[in-house]
Amino acid sequence: MPKLVGGISQDDPTYLLTGLGVLFVAHVLVAIDCLWIRRLGWLIVGLTVVATGIIVVGQLLEGPAVPGHWRTDAWFGTLLTYGILLRGRKPQLLVLSGSFVIGLAVVVTTQQLEWVPQIRSLAYTLSGLGVLVVARLITIAITEEYLASRQLRAEQEQDAGESAARAEALAGLRREMHDSLLHALQRMGASWSAANADEVRASCEEARQRLAQMPEPLTDDKPVDVCAMLHRSLKPRRQVITCEPETLLVPLSVAQALVGAAREAVRNALEHTSGSPEVHLVQRGGTVRVTVSDEGPGFDVTAPRGQSLGLEGSVVQRMAAIGGEAHVQSAAGGTTVEMQWPASPPEPGGLGERARRLISWCPIPLVAASALHILTLEWPGAAFPMAITLIVAALIAVGAVAVRGGGLAPWQSAVLCGVGMITFIVNYAAVQGAPSIDWDLWAPSLVSALLIIGLPGQPVRVAVPLAGVVVVGAVTTSWLTLGWQATIGSHFGGLLAVLLYTIVTLVLVFGAQTVSRHLHVTRRLAAAAELRAHAAQVRDGVWHAWLARAERLTGAFLGEVADGSRDPFAPETRAQAARLGARMRDELRLWPGPLRLASELDRLRGAGWDARLLTGDVGSTSDDLAELLGHLGRPGEEHAQLLVSAEDGTATVTATPAVAMAEHSPLRRWVSIADPDFTQFRTGKES
Repeated sequence: MPKLVGGISQDDPTYLLTGLGVLFVAHVLVAIDCLWIRRLGWLIVGLTVVATGIIVVGQLLEGPAVPGHWRTDAWFGTLLTYGILLRGRKPQLLVLSGSFVIGLAVVVTTQQLEWVPQIRSLAYTLSGLGVLVVARLITIAITEEYLASRQLRAEQEQDAGESAARAEALAGLRREMHDSLLHALQRMGASWSAANADEVRASCEEARQRLAQMPEPLTDDKPVDVCAMLHRSLKPRRQVITCEPETLLVPLSVAQALVGAAREAVRNALEHTSGSPEVHLVQRGGTVRVTVSDEGPGFDVTAPRGQSLGLEGSVVQRMAAIGGEAHVQSAAGGTTVEMQWPASPPEPGGLGERARRLISWCPIPLVAASALHILTLEWPGAAFPMAITLIVAALIAVGAVAVRGGGLAPWQSAVLCGVGMITFIVNYAAVQGAPSIDWDLWAPSLVSALLIIGLPGQPVRVAVPLAGVVVVGAVTTSWLTLGWQATIGSHFGGLLAVLLYTIVTLVLVFGAQTVSRHLHVTRRLAAAAELRAHAAQVRDGVWHAWLARAERLTGAFLGEVADGSRDPFAPETRAQAARLGARMRDELRLWPGPLRLASELDRLRGAGWDARLLTGDVGSTSDDLAELLGHLGRPGEEHAQLLVSAEDGTATVTATPAVAMAEHSPLRRWVSIADPDFTQFRTGKES
């Protein structure tokens, strides 16, 4: 807008003032259409055609003796940019371009028009259009490369996500079987059980029915009020709960994870401090954050916590499962647990290869326009700015090569911006006062090229201060050397060019981060739904396979006890229940891995051993363990015990009393300790 009306006075011809007034209205409508999308394309084009006609016809009526008026960059630069970027595939661009070309051709052929300013004006207009077009391509490249990187990351995380879903399904399966099948068998087989016959039969019937059905389907992920759920879940005790806002709807799975994690953090705080833990739930934009803090003694968050998962397992892993994150900070002054959904996007890294390649080409139009500007400069010492231009152009070329090779470090971007400031100072000092013509300022386009090559790809915390230093320095230097009028009203080769290209550059910087964050949140929302659907599929697969296995193992046993055809307290029934319960417990620990070890343990129990599997994490030692146990027969004494454990890839089998090695010579290669009271065998990496 300032350039459109710059240099205009009330003494100018009426047709020129009228035409520029119509062009001014068209520029205002461009801003409105870009900000609010009012479908004003044809109106803008129509006003531009009318304004061009008024200016051209007015000059024709005055005759060739009067100097012609035409300013491509100031009058039509914005309109052509609007037409190319927003109306490129519509006829409005053809009409807009046609009116501009015809108007310029008529004025050039019929009026006295200086060619050099027109060439410069066209050069800067085309360079600006070129930069903006490339900037749009860079934004598209940033988006596409981010999507590609997220897809690659999703593929990398797929196996881990499936493993987590399988582990969760197995944990649920084991809890369910412990509460139904193993509970029923234990009430029959355990010597300490006080259940009567009716209670045992009822338990067997319940377990039999449980084996015949799948678990309840996962609840639909409908929106629920997480604030209300938080208040209901945390029973009134010493904690203080605040919510901003008081009602906040999130998917059910997210609410369950947030509330469950908050409940665990509050429980931990109540156990370790006598004060009142504070629970604060807040929403900022699309992010939900829950903070639980206390003033207790604190603890070492990295220290092992026995068999308990602690806050790391119950809070951090719970939030990670829904695409969120949690952080635990603890010191002598208290503990703070912060949970957030969705997780914060990572700091945008360097630009991708395609975006960097496009950025490396972006300064070319500006450098070319600068070179043309200086070649046509009417200065007695034009060799000096030409030398400066060549030096800066060489530096830009070096920077472009570095950008294509992997990007610039922050200090390299700072060097480019510093060179830009020096170039400004040299240009302003050479002018020595108010410029004689509008085209005396040749540095801004070179500085703009330095900014465009140096800032995209840098974090916002680096790019914004550097851009601010250059712009503020340019304005200050121009104001001190040229005065405020020249600073504000000089030609497109002046300060307004720096402001324009700085804005374009920062749009690329912020665009990379905004696209990254927006797509990150969108991806997290989709990932939560995908995770839930995938977890349901994995769980159903685990349950289908296990229920079929359990039905084969139990056979008709549960039904016979439930319908009364088998006495639950008969010695053989109780023995079978105890053995079947131990077999089921072993298989649940090993499931869905190889089950040969469970079969060997069951065989040894039938032979008279009290065989116990103390862990299910036998890993690669499972086959070696099964082979070892396969060489054992009946124990030499009653109440003989066999304990199987594993740790760090090594399995240990302890037999009490000691095994007579003369009768079990194949076991010698596994013997670790041969004691008169017991024998210990080892398999795995330390065997």
